[in-house]
Amino acid sequence: MKIKNIVNPAVFVFFTVIYTCFSIPVNADDFDENGYSLRFNQCMDHSEGVTVNMQDCISEELKVQDKLLNSQYQKAMKSLDKEQQKLLKEAQRAWLKMRENDSQLILKSNEGSLGRIDAASSFLNDTVLRVKFLKGINEQ
Repeated sequence: MKIKNIVNPAVFVFFTVIYTCFSIPVNADDFDENGYSLRFNQCMDHSEGVTVNMQDCISEELKVQDKLLNSQYQKAMKSLDKEQQKLLKEAQRAWLKMRENDSQLILKSNEGSLGRIDAASSFLNDTVLRVKFLKGINEQ
C-alpha cells in the first residue's frame, strides 16, 4: 500500500511563517529604516493576511524589539548620571503603562480579530519607537 505525501497549503504557510520568524536579527543590516527586522517584513509578506499568521509575526517581532529595548535601556542607564537615571526610570515606567493602556484602548474599541491585530501592532510600533528614542540617548 502506497501512502501519498500531501502537503496542506495552510500547513505549509504556517510553518514558513514560523520558520521565518525564529531567526533573530543581530546587526543593523537586519533592520529596515523604520526599525523593524527584515524577518518581520518577510513574515508579514508571507502571512497572506491571515490573522493568526500576522499575530505570530507580530509576537516574534515583539520578542526581538523587547530584547533591543532592554539592551538600549540598560546601556542608557549606565551612561547617565544619578539624576538622569532617576528621570529615565520614571519615564520608562510611565511609557510602559501608556503603551499597555493605548493597546487596551484599541482592543476595547474593536474587539474582533482586526482589533487584536491593531492593538498588537500599536504595542509593537510603540516599542520600536521607544527603542529609537533610547538609541538616541545612547548616541549623544
